[in-house]
Amino acid sequence: MPVLVGVFGIVAIYGNQGVIANWFAGGSALFSIYGLNGILLAHVFFNLPFATRLLLVTIEGVPDEQRKLALHLGMNSWQCFRLVEWPRLKSHLPHVIGLVFMLCFTSFATVMALGGGPQATTIELAIYQAIKFDFDLPTGAVLALWQMAICAALVMFVGRFSKPVSGKSNFHGTPSLQPKDTILKKGWDSFWIMATLMLVIPPILAILLSGLNSKLLDVFADSRFWSAVGTSLQVAVLAGSIALLVGIVLLSTTRVYRLKSQARRADSLELVGTVILVTPALVLSTATFLMLRGMANVFSLAFGIVVLVNALMALPYVIKTLNQPMQRLAAQYYPLWQSLGMHGLRDSG
Repeated sequence: MPVLVGVFGIVAIYGNQGVIANWFAGGSALFSIYGLNGILLAHVFFNLPFATRLLLVTIEGVPDEQRKLALHLGMNSWQCFRLVEWPRLKSHLPHVIGLVFMLCFTSFATVMALGGGPQATTIELAIYQAIKFDFDLPTGAVLALWQMAICAALVMFVGRFSKPVSGKSNFHGTPSLQPKDTILKKGWDSFWIMATLMLVIPPILAILLSGLNSKLLDVFADSRFWSAVGTSLQVAVLAGSIALLVGIVLLSTTRVYRLKSQARRADSLELVGTVILVTPALVLSTATFLMLRGMANVFSLAFGIVVLVNALMALPYVIKTLNQPMQRLAAQYYPLWQSLGMHGLRDSG
């Protein structure tokens, strides 16, 4: 979902003239959506489902043998979570925390729309002002370096708490073996599921209802809309493919370093790919423009530059998503690869 569209949905529900203010608060908002309150709410709205999805993949990776053993030993839901699922979650949690922190730290559109003044601004907005409005490239570069240094330091600090979990992973998708649910557990789960749905679903419904208007058919009949859709698909496919290819090559190298007990090299290489996320897209685009303007007609290369910048911005997601699964696969099958004499692409499949 585009960030600004999501922000409009949040304002439609929680704003001064939103649904909650009109229906439940007698025409007055419970809190001001502009400023720190709205920024925090919007970031939770965008990042909670994303973090949940990443952690769900980790839980689904618990081997069925461990779940069978937990059931055989008569473990309840809490014991199964603490002894079976939590060690896996704990190994992946630092990566998720670092990724969500960088997404919030480098937030631009959300803060610009809901900032409410200088008291709730970010380094990203200062970089945008320095480059876009003042065209002060040295100041923008210094601010970008500070942003990258802060986030890199945090990623390195959080990475120290990340420890790989030994043992194989589950390749069957959704776990089918679960302890029997009690009434208390069902109530606890239902409470958090409903609370999350009440946060995420209303803004989405507000967006859908606003989009279903008399202009909808005119938009679908406009050739410019389909041209934009085609361009978006081309950029997405090309940028996604490049990011996936580069991410797999990079992680294949880092897992070899880890298997050879060269963790520092692996961490440094992963940090290079991850720190791109905290580099503003405006800085990447401007730097690419300045680098290529003396070599070729930059405006004729606009499509390629857009694809390249999007691929670089997507690379950290590939690294964070595939890092732990690839490390576990390597630890599980590395002795087999060695015994069979498999090298290169044959052991990457």
